[in-house]
Parts: sequence; structure tokens; C-alpha cells
Amino acid sequence: MFNLSIRTNAAPITKIAKVGDNIGATLAAEGISTQGAVITLNGRPVMDLDVTFADMGVTPGKSVILSVVVKTSSAA
Repeated sequence: MFNLSIRTNAAPITKIAKVGDNIGATLAAEGISTQGAVITLNGRPVMDLDVTFADMGVTPGKSVILSVVVKTSSAA
């Protein structure tokens, strides 16, 4: 288990997660859309949402930040 902080364009979510949890499934369970989003785990790009947190190097007892940010262009 580890501390997971999910940062989005909306309010942040903090929860306890398992290192074997799938990243994409975790985001879906929280109702977070990944369409058009830049996703990083502790600043490292997440290119495949079908991997687990352990696959991305997360170990039990750690605290990590999963950022899911949609960048919008300026209105003209």
C-alpha cells in the first residue's frame, strides 16, 4: 500500500492504493477522464495506462503524485 495523490484540473484526490493496482483502472474508478490529458507519475510520463503502479517503480510505503492535466488552448 502507498499514499496516492491524484492531481487534476479539478480538486485533488488523496487515497491509499495498492502497488499492484492498474493506473488506468484507478483513474476510471475515480471518474477521471484521460482523454487529451498529459499524465505523469512523480513527473515521469505515463505512456501506457494498462501498467500497474509497481511497473512504474512505486513501492509500498511511498507517497506519489499522479497528475492528469488537460491543457487547453487560449481562446482567440
